Amino acid sequence: MIPTPLKWIASILFGLFVGRASYGFIHPILFSVFGSATDTTNGAVTDPNAIDHVLIAASVLALLVAIAVAAFLLRSTTLYQLFGRGCIPLGISLLLGLLAAVLMMDTGELRGEGGNDGRVALFFWSLIFGLPMLISGIGLTIGGWVLLRKAR
Repeated sequence: MIPTPLKWIASILFGLFVGRASYGFIHPILFSVFGSATDTTNGAVTDPNAIDHVLIAASVLALLVAIAVAAFLLRSTTLYQLFGRGCIPLGISLLLGLLAAVLMMDTGELRGEGGNDGRVALFFWSLIFGLPMLISGIGLTIGGWVLLRKAR
């Protein structure tokens, strides 16, 4: 049995972490669907407030994800279940955020003939940001599964 204050604090913290990490893939999805405020044929601005609406919608959806994860984690009965159920969505949302960042990347500079600047930048981006996100996402997901198996 978990003490109630510990359960509430851990659930809220995991909910906030997952909500923040989920913004990393919710915003690119909404931006690609509702997208830019320019027309593709002539470049005219169709809706100047479209980007603001996407930002607000992504923030609200990330907050709803945080609330849903915190509410789901409050139903945990053991500490292993709580941390296992918290680590799995956190790891998955980190991996989805990395995938969204890679898919939204502008690759025009990588195909250019003006040198290797784009390729070198992508290499260092993947070393600095991509690799830690990949390792922590996989580690949290596997660690969460291990903790859930241990809770049985």
